[in-house]
Amino acid sequence: MKKEVGLEQFTPVNATVTKKDDSIYLFNVSSKGGYAKIPVEDIKDAKYLVFDVKNLSDDLLLRLHLTFWAKDEDEASMTFAYAFFPKLLTRLVLPLSALDNQKMFLPRTPGRLKCVVGGNAILPEEVAAIGIGGPHYYRDQAFEVSNIYFTDEEPEYLLPTDKIVDELGQWKNKEWQGKTKSVEEMVTVLKKESEEKVEGFGEGFSRWGGWLDKYFGNDSGFFRTHKEGDRWWLVDPDGYAFFSNGQDCIHNADYSPINGNEGVYTWMPDKDGEFAAARSDVYINDGSTFLSKGVNFAVVNLIRAFGKDWWEKWAKMTKSRMYKWGVNTVGNWSLPEFIEYARMPYVTQYEGFPTTNVRLFRDFPDVFSPEYEENSRNFARLFEATKDDPCLIGYFMRNEPTWAFENSINIIEGMLASEVPSYTRKEFVDRLTAKYDGDVGRLNEAWGTSFESFEDLFRPIRRASKLSANAERDLRDFVYVMIEKYVSVPAKAIREVDGNHLNLGMRYGYIHEDAMLAGSQYYDVFSLNCYQLSPEEMLKDVHNRIDMPLIIGEFHHGAVDKGLPATGIYGVATAIDRGKAFRYYMEAAAADKWCVGAHHFMLNDQPIFGRHDGENFNIGIVDICNRPYDEMVDALLKLKSNMYKVADGQLEPYNEKPVSIPRVGL
Repeated sequence: MKKEVGLEQFTPVNATVTKKDDSIYLFNVSSKGGYAKIPVEDIKDAKYLVFDVKNLSDDLLLRLHLTFWAKDEDEASMTFAYAFFPKLLTRLVLPLSALDNQKMFLPRTPGRLKCVVGGNAILPEEVAAIGIGGPHYYRDQAFEVSNIYFTDEEPEYLLPTDKIVDELGQWKNKEWQGKTKSVEEMVTVLKKESEEKVEGFGEGFSRWGGWLDKYFGNDSGFFRTHKEGDRWWLVDPDGYAFFSNGQDCIHNADYSPINGNEGVYTWMPDKDGEFAAARSDVYINDGSTFLSKGVNFAVVNLIRAFGKDWWEKWAKMTKSRMYKWGVNTVGNWSLPEFIEYARMPYVTQYEGFPTTNVRLFRDFPDVFSPEYEENSRNFARLFEATKDDPCLIGYFMRNEPTWAFENSINIIEGMLASEVPSYTRKEFVDRLTAKYDGDVGRLNEAWGTSFESFEDLFRPIRRASKLSANAERDLRDFVYVMIEKYVSVPAKAIREVDGNHLNLGMRYGYIHEDAMLAGSQYYDVFSLNCYQLSPEEMLKDVHNRIDMPLIIGEFHHGAVDKGLPATGIYGVATAIDRGKAFRYYMEAAAADKWCVGAHHFMLNDQPIFGRHDGENFNIGIVDICNRPYDEMVDALLKLKSNMYKVADGQLEPYNEKPVSIPRVGL
C-alpha cells in the first residue's frame, strides 16, 4: 500500500510553499513559526508517513514540526519535532504507531538527528490533516520536501555521503575563532595544560569546596541541609556552608552513532588497534535497528595526545581544572571511575528506577502493584555501594520522567483508555466506588455517563477528563495519589538502605502544575532542571508552594558562532554571551535563599553529528578537542570569587544580561 500526498491543496500559516518540479516543494517558514496544513484521507491502513527533507541553511539546524489534526478539531493533536543538519538530504520515516504518544523520543535513523513527541494521542483513522512547518526560530527557515506518501512498509533510508566531520571530530565546512587547525596543534595544547597540577580549591575554601567563613558544626560526617534564618544551605562533612557548583557529565564526551552514517566522516578510526577505546560496537539506541555502533572523537584526540595513558592524563587534568575553576561538585552522569579517582563531592543517580511490566502512560508504572514494591526494594539495594561515602552529597532518584512532560492528567487518561488491567486502575475504581457510596447512578449523574455498574470503569474510556467537570476533578484528585505513590514507595525503600545521604528528588524537566509536587515530603531537597536565562522565576514559583531547599540539576546556554549548528535548549548570540549567561544564571541561583546549588549541563560539547538521540549542542566548557572555551573559564573564575558572598547577601548578583536568541536545533 502506497498513498501519495498531494501538496497542491494546503492552508499556509506564516509559510509559503512553491512547487519546484514534479516532486520537490520549497517551504519558506517565518521566524515567527508557521506551517502548511495539508488535508489527508483514509490512512487507517498505513503504518508510516515518509518524505525526504533537505535543510537549505548553510549553518543552522532545521527544526521541523510535523503535526496531526483530528477530524472536527481546530488545534493539532500531536506534534513531532525533528532536527536536520544543513544541506543534507534526509529521509523522514514516521511510524504511525507513535501517534499513541507513549514514547517521547523516537530512535534515530540514518541522516536524521533528534525527534521529540508531544500532544494528545490520536488514532490513524482520526487523522484529517497533517502540517509541515516549524516553530518560532532564530530566523526564517527554508527547506525542501519531496516524495511524500503514506505506506504500510518501512522504506529504505537515504545514507548520507556529504563529508561533514573532519579528522578531529570538528565541523569540516565551518571556521571559527579557536578552531583547532591540526592534530599537531591539538596535541601541543593538551600536553602543555596537562603539566599544570592544582591541588585543592584554594584560600577560603574547605577541602570539599565549602566556605570557611560560615561554620555550622558537624554532627554526621556527611553532607546535610541547614536553614539559617530564611536561608537554606548545604553543609559539608566538616561543617562548613556549601553551595553546590556542579558540572554534569564529567566524562570523555559522547559517542556518536555511525551505522548508516559512515559517509559523513572524513576519517574513521579502526575499531581495533590504538583507537579501540574510541569505538563502540554495543552502542544501544532505544531499540533502533540502526546506529548501534559509535565513535568518540574526544577520546581519539586524547589518545593522540597521551597514548595508552590517555585516561589517567585526562582525569588528572580534569581534576585540576575543577579545583582551579571552583567546580565543587561532580554532577550527574559522570564517570564512576572519575568519581573514585577525584574523591571530590559528587551526586549520583542509579540506573534502573523501578518500573513494571504494565505502563500506564509512557514510563509511568503500575504504582499500586506488588511488582512496583518488589522492584523498588531491588532498586534500593544499589544504594548499598555508596551509603558510607562522605564524598556523596546525595542521590537523584531519577531524571526527567517522560510522563511529566505532558499534562499529568495523561497518566490516568492513558490508564483508562487501555484494555490492560492494572492494580492502579483497581485502586481508582475502589476509591470512586467509596466516594459515590457504591451508587453507580450518582457516578453517572456526576460524570454524565450511563454506566451500568462500577465494573464498566474497567473497560476502555477515551479522554475521560472531557466527560464532565466532575469527571476531570475526580481524575485530577487521583493523579496526586498516583504521583505520591510513585515517589514514596522507592523513596522509603532507599531510606531503609541509606540513611546518610540526601534524597535530591526527581530532577523534573518542568514544574508546570501542583501535581508534580506530590510526594515532595519524601525528599530532602527538591530538584528541577531549569533551562532559562535565569532560574529566579522558576525557583520562586516552587518555593512559594513548598518550604524546602531546591537544587537545579541541569541548565545551559548555547550559541552557534563556534563549532556546532545548534544552541541547545536556551540560546544566546555568541560565545561571549555564553560566558555572561553562565555567570548571570549561577549568581542568580546563589542569591535565591531556597537554592542550594546548580549544575551546568555539560562539561563537553556534544558530537557534531549528534549523540545517541541526535543532540549536537554547543554547550560545553570544553570542545571536542578538549580545549576549554576562554569565555566560559573566565565566567567560572569570577563565579568562584563571588559565589559565597552572593549566597550570603554580601554581594549583589552579576546583572549584565547576555543577548538571548530563540533556540536553534532540538
